[in-house]
Amino acid sequence: MVEHYSKKIQNVIQTELFKAKSSIKIVVAWFTNDLLFQPLVLKQQAGVKVEIILNRDEINDSEENGIDFNELVNVGGILRWNETKQLMHDKFCIIDD
Repeated sequence: MVEHYSKKIQNVIQTELFKAKSSIKIVVAWFTNDLLFQPLVLKQQAGVKVEIILNRDEINDSEENGIDFNELVNVGGILRWNETKQLMHDKFCIIDD
C-alpha cells in the first residue's frame, strides 16, 4: 500500500529510520536536516549499515550546512560523493533492502 505524507514528513522518516534492522541506503541531492542525520549515526553505531550518496557541492560540503558527515564515517558509515558536473537530483531511501 502506498501512503502519502505531506504533513509531518520528518516524523514519518525518523520513525522509519529507527525501525531499520540491517541497512539504510540514501541517495539525495542535498542533505541539510540534522534531525534526520542523527538517527543515521545512531543506527550505524547500533550495527545497521548506513550508506549515503550526495552531490559534492557547496550545499553539502561546507561548514555552513551544519552537518558533519565525518561523524557518520567515523562510526563506520559509508559516504559517497557524486563529483560529476551533472546534478544528481534523485531522492530515495531504501531500508532493510
